[in-house]
Amino acid sequence: MIKLRHDRTWRTVLHSQSSGGDLVTETYWRKGFSTAYQKEYCRKGDFVWEFFGAHKVLQVYSQIWLCNAGSCAFLFSKTSPWFSRKWA
Repeated sequence: MIKLRHDRTWRTVLHSQSSGGDLVTETYWRKGFSTAYQKEYCRKGDFVWEFFGAHKVLQVYSQIWLCNAGSCAFLFSKTSPWFSRKWA
């Protein structure tokens, strides 16, 4: 088993969208792995490595927008640290 860098996100999923007055918040879940199993295979006469995720991690990413009169302007984003989490 090898340790992976958390910034290697496997998938980003829109979790929710909410609004309060002129502010709109979009919240995403970034799903990834902190460790993986490494296996060597022979393909077409050459050896290649494949990695299979082991320990699941999750990061919450939010974007905040200011919307008025049918148009929106990006204000800022927030990113949580990675944490252990089971996801499907």
